[in-house]
Amino acid sequence: VADFDFKESTVVLDTSSPEYDFKVEHQLDIDENLVDLFLNKKVVFTLIESLPKDKTQVLGTAEVRLSPFVKCATKDPQSDTATNALLPALSRKENAVFSYLNPRLLPPPSKDGEQLLPELAVEVSISNPLIRPDAIEAGNFITFSPEDFLPVPDEWTTKEGTEKDLNSNIYFYTLGLSLPSQSSSERRIEITGGVLTTYEAAGQG
Repeated sequence: VADFDFKESTVVLDTSSPEYDFKVEHQLDIDENLVDLFLNKKVVFTLIESLPKDKTQVLGTAEVRLSPFVKCATKDPQSDTATNALLPALSRKENAVFSYLNPRLLPPPSKDGEQLLPELAVEVSISNPLIRPDAIEAGNFITFSPEDFLPVPDEWTTKEGTEKDLNSNIYFYTLGLSLPSQSSSERRIEITGGVLTTYEAAGQG
């Protein structure tokens, strides 16, 4: 498969604690393409407001990464830890935080200045590991950790948000690289979710 199909939940009434009892199942064949999909794709949730006269408005989006289903724990060569203990969990629960397209729709910050953001409790499960235990036992896993990227265009740091979209000056980046592969000439890898951080801010973190 190249991507997941779009699925729409039923309309939920606007309450202080709405409950989205929504479940979707996919039957997927485990192969190299599926592993790449889990590493490079996300499950995206779109919060849509139903308006009168069958109109709708997108309020915001939230994302859940699938890469933890592929990432394995590092094995100590001196340890006799069983391979099964290194396998990723088959089920994950997390709270996906919505990023609103219009920040003005968010409630005012609390007294201590904390901005409360809408969250959606999500559980994602798979029935079998995406990588066989014997492949993990015999394989080597490479970790890439990009750090500095210099120089960057001035527009990335000087452009201001527009009145319609205050976040239009916030950029997100994807780093792409290619690795040799036995089944093809090369394998394309993407590292997503990059956010521009100035040198001063990075030095303070």
